Amino acid sequence: MTLSIKDTDELCRLCQEGMFIEVQEWVKSGKDAAPHPDAGQDPLCIAAGKGFHSLVKLLCTLGPNQSTLDKALAAAVAGGNLETAKLLLQNGATVVAVDAEAVFKAPNVEIVGLCMEAGVDLSTGTPLARELINGSDLALKFFERWHTEIKTVRDQGAMALIYLAKDDEEHRVTSLIHAGASPRRRVPSLGPQNYEIGLPCTALEEAARHGTFKMLLRLGVRKTDDPQGLLLETCWDFDIAKMKHLLSRGAKLNDLDNGGSSLLQKCLREMGTFNHVGLYQQANAAWDAIIKLAEMGARWVPDASELFTVRCGFGYLDSSDCIKFAAIMLKEKAVDRATLIKLFGSPKMRERFMSYNKEKLESVLGEQWWKPRRGQRNEPSK
Repeated sequence: MTLSIKDTDELCRLCQEGMFIEVQEWVKSGKDAAPHPDAGQDPLCIAAGKGFHSLVKLLCTLGPNQSTLDKALAAAVAGGNLETAKLLLQNGATVVAVDAEAVFKAPNVEIVGLCMEAGVDLSTGTPLARELINGSDLALKFFERWHTEIKTVRDQGAMALIYLAKDDEEHRVTSLIHAGASPRRRVPSLGPQNYEIGLPCTALEEAARHGTFKMLLRLGVRKTDDPQGLLLETCWDFDIAKMKHLLSRGAKLNDLDNGGSSLLQKCLREMGTFNHVGLYQQANAAWDAIIKLAEMGARWVPDASELFTVRCGFGYLDSSDCIKFAAIMLKEKAVDRATLIKLFGSPKMRERFMSYNKEKLESVLGEQWWKPRRGQRNEPSK
């Protein structure tokens, strides 16, 4: 028989205040301890949450149902009450009601290990990664203790590192690395909205792509880390400082077999793409990077398909910028004149510059640029 709401509230008050003797007298008097279903609180859960070990032990002798035991265990875990949680497990409680994210918020690092051994799912929802991102000291201690033994712990530490590297959280990144997180571990990334799972990458790649130069330094690029691949990842924010650092770590400016630069080539492609989709800040950053790379000695040696791609991108640039590009690239010897003549000598490009700035482009490339190749017309189409 369950208690009335009034009696339930009274018993809960006694448990809240840890009044063991009074609860013991309650039990000896023969009163029931099963709470009223409409009371909204449970004496065993309250005692477990408070960590009153003797009181929990007493209430367990009254044979609480499985649901009550499970909820009480969740309350003990949330309160960080290790011994009380152990007692409940010994009395048949299971971890079905224990939320993994709440485990890492509990003020007791040892209780995380207890829950892990009892079967709490640490993978679904990446609870450890979330708490590491939020700066939980408990989660950090747990990661340091278990990362060498449990794969999901290593993976979620790397996930947190990727997220923090992008957000320039240097202090937390430093703490994670000291605890054992690897910036070279490739795992799914976590997006900013509800930490949704994204494509696999490493913290080094994320720092090269979206992080700051300072963050890239903090993660520590080694010459064995594929600096050439990381160099191409910088073609999002086009940070020259990051590019120079990766070049100092072993990447090559002119890395292609034909003597050209894949970095310069990608910057040219991305500039056109960003202009096309209206991301003008990135497009301008790409433009600045192209000029600086040319000044550093990068060479552009495109094949026919690359010429076509860049030519399409130039369709979104002002004619004056196209001419400026040609002039700077020739001045820095980043490309030969014949390549530029091919770039600007297609029918559509000729048509564009024959109508506007013909003389200016001719002053850069010479009068040969506009002369049609076989099968091309000499005048713009009507």
